[in-house]
Amino acid sequence: MNNQGTDTRRGTGMVLLNLIGQCGPLLGTRIYPSTEGPRYVKGHAICAGFLFFTTLLAASLRTLLAWENKKLDRRYGSLEERRTRATCGSAGGGTDGEKEAEAHVGVENYGPLYRYVL
Repeated sequence: MNNQGTDTRRGTGMVLLNLIGQCGPLLGTRIYPSTEGPRYVKGHAICAGFLFFTTLLAASLRTLLAWENKKLDRRYGSLEERRTRATCGSAGGGTDGEKEAEAHVGVENYGPLYRYVL
């Protein structure tokens, strides 16, 4: 949820997370019928499948966000480079586009100082 640029996007992410997360109890009550106890092979197999799928999604998301961060670094320079330029006395330095983009930091994704949290 913190990988969103605005409060609106973070709020929407929270709503989606809760909507999807609340589907688990509905599924859980159906895949563990008492007739299959005590081993519940079908229920455990379904849970293991979802855990594996979630692992794939998490790895894919991490790869995607690292790729996006590299793309932002190529476009704006790394955060370390930008901090070095800012502390080296370039008070009036930078192009008009950079100054305008820095004025809107945190307003949207893909700003010059915005990076995804990995």
